[in-house]
Amino acid sequence: MEAGVGRLLTSPERREWPGGAVRSAFAIGDGYVLTAWHCVRDIGGRSAELWLRLRAGAGSDGYVDIPVRHSATDPDPQLDVTLLQFDEARGDQKLRDRLDEVALPLGVEVDAHDEVRVGGFPAWNTARHCVILGGKVDSVHAPFGTVQTIRVHMPPMAANQPETPHGMSGGPLLRTGPDRRELVVGLVRSFPRGRDGAALGGEVLCCRMADVRQVFAPVDDAIRRNVAAAHMAAVGSVELSDDVVQAYWPALRAGGFQRPAHWDVEHLDKLRQEVDADSGGPSRARNTVAALHAAVRAKAVLTAIGGPRLPLGQLATIYHMEVGDCVGCHSADAMLVRAADADQQLLSENAMGALSCLARFVIGAAAVLGANPAEHRTLRSWLESLGHQPADAGQLYLHRRTSGGWLLLDFGDEDPAEVPGWPTGITWSYFGAGEDRPPETVDSDGTEDGLRRALAQVLRAVPPAYPLVVDLALPHAKLRAGIEHWPVREVDRELRALSDDCRPRLRWSRRLYSEQHRNQLVNRAAQGQWHSEPPTFVDDMLADHHRLRDWARTDQHHAWLLGGCDPRDPARTDPLRVLLQEGYGFVVWYPDRLDPDRRREIGAAVAGVAVPARRNLIPDQLPRFTGFRPAVIWDDPAGRGHFKLPGQLIGEPIQDRRGTGEHRSGE
Repeated sequence: MEAGVGRLLTSPERREWPGGAVRSAFAIGDGYVLTAWHCVRDIGGRSAELWLRLRAGAGSDGYVDIPVRHSATDPDPQLDVTLLQFDEARGDQKLRDRLDEVALPLGVEVDAHDEVRVGGFPAWNTARHCVILGGKVDSVHAPFGTVQTIRVHMPPMAANQPETPHGMSGGPLLRTGPDRRELVVGLVRSFPRGRDGAALGGEVLCCRMADVRQVFAPVDDAIRRNVAAAHMAAVGSVELSDDVVQAYWPALRAGGFQRPAHWDVEHLDKLRQEVDADSGGPSRARNTVAALHAAVRAKAVLTAIGGPRLPLGQLATIYHMEVGDCVGCHSADAMLVRAADADQQLLSENAMGALSCLARFVIGAAAVLGANPAEHRTLRSWLESLGHQPADAGQLYLHRRTSGGWLLLDFGDEDPAEVPGWPTGITWSYFGAGEDRPPETVDSDGTEDGLRRALAQVLRAVPPAYPLVVDLALPHAKLRAGIEHWPVREVDRELRALSDDCRPRLRWSRRLYSEQHRNQLVNRAAQGQWHSEPPTFVDDMLADHHRLRDWARTDQHHAWLLGGCDPRDPARTDPLRVLLQEGYGFVVWYPDRLDPDRRREIGAAVAGVAVPARRNLIPDQLPRFTGFRPAVIWDDPAGRGHFKLPGQLIGEPIQDRRGTGEHRSGE
């Protein structure tokens, strides 16, 4: 990067080496150079004949002077930016080639708190060539006159013996993106002056490249070239995974086609041409190759927006919401191909909507990752290449990004004395796409009616959100009390239960208070295998808690449990309590034993959920049996969907809800 940043000099100043005037500028390609307008204004303005002094080459201490002049475009005094270009009258092709060789790539994506670097020639530094200093973005909307700027805190300029920004005006602001490429996202223009000419507070103001591109067409062209090159490089380096190849190649091989050397865009494009020439019209082989080709392009985009950071289960949940069934998909690539294949079917039926299945899936992931299509050029370019309207993509993104909320209700820890009764309060925490609410407590009088009133009061205070999902953290004795079915939520002047439209799930509240119990849950959840069917518990095992506990301590692969028994049987030890104590967090427990028919119906419903999505979706897919409702204990230590369970809610010394003073450990 340093090679493309030079010192801007007049002809008389060229003779002063080292030392002399210090102004910074940098090459952007196509013979163009960017710098701050005040640097040029003070030495002749548009008529000045200038030179950009660059390092002669890597490892060299010499330099090369490249002649530049003002471009045909007027400077922008508001942004304090001007565009220079190579002066053919004073330089040859060799100098022009050198200028383009060291051109810096441009970008626009930058956010507060990003780590950045600034390049240039600080006046008090004796370095002969470009100096690079590190900093962090404070704001990308810092006002300066009539425009907004990027405010950067530069520790080297806030030291006891600081560097000075004098001389760095016109230098580049550099940010490294998720793909590890460093791009120029701004240009140094000013700084608040402190004592002795230092930058007050170590702050530097930079104009935004997103604004500069609106004024100078060559800058916009350079950004577009860089985005296109980065996208093509990403696409070219991406291949479909082996599980996709093994699933789709046999059918193509049966059609007599040659296996591609690589399952990337280039080779799949050649295969598509081969299939088109052979089939001469619509065919299954043609649709399959088209889906594979579309999927590998989408994979490059999903990778660019950070898709590999999403767990497979979360991707499967997004797919389920945006597209539908993904049973049998064991990788993100398989989901992309499945979505692209669905698009081929919709196209053949002339039934494509405003956004394709593939686009909806990628936008759904983008919403979780915070990659706005309006701001992420790779994503936006891909959507436009599919023929989608930016407004449709933006609408779906904003809806997924800003709608919905999660309400966590804590009914208190276990009563150490195991005195029967109802909790004496509810602490609620709300997590929304637009806002989070710190925990608040509503007291109750220790009766069922009092708890109903307290719950209704909480629900009235919750910010409006749709969809709203609710988790109820309850002491063991109340997990099967049916609180989630109480009609306490007012909707259109009618009282409705949480189970009507809030998809309630239960948690064992002991785990919010006990680190030991929480660690058991985390360990059990980590080793569970969601492809395994839950065990069938025989009656004598459920009746013998020693035998049940021994079984649980040797079980290492069941991710979730399915069962039931009559809790009113006085001769029976409560097996649910034993299973919770042994760390099981995902338990569907019915009020009596399950007969074979009901168990088969549940098994069929779960089989219709893709394995990676089962951790998130099984409770929503369970069949409903009239008068036979389970306690769905789904105590996911990660949280609920894309809402994360905050660490500060775990293991705090919370006051006992039954008014006994300090919290005690319970079980």
